[in-house]
Amino acid sequence: MLTKKNLEIALSKEVRATAFKVALVVGTMLGIINHGHEFLNGTLTISAICQILITYCIPYSVSTYSSVKTYKKIKCIDCERNDKQRQSDPLERSFN
Repeated sequence: MLTKKNLEIALSKEVRATAFKVALVVGTMLGIINHGHEFLNGTLTISAICQILITYCIPYSVSTYSSVKTYKKIKCIDCERNDKQRQSDPLERSFN
């Protein structure tokens, strides 16, 4: 579910950086697997290039979703801990 809190977490520097790195590695691997022969043969079409670019969106989205879910789960566990520990989290400070 898209909420303001989820969006804030998803747009945080840490989540974006991680998602970008995952997308770069996984998207490149998928692009090579799916279109490597076209690239090597010089037969890469505009359609294939668009497919490759869209391919990067999938791992970015999955990584972002996973990061938001994990962050929220960790914060829920932290609810049972004292406030001092939660205030030491740099992500927690940025969202309060």
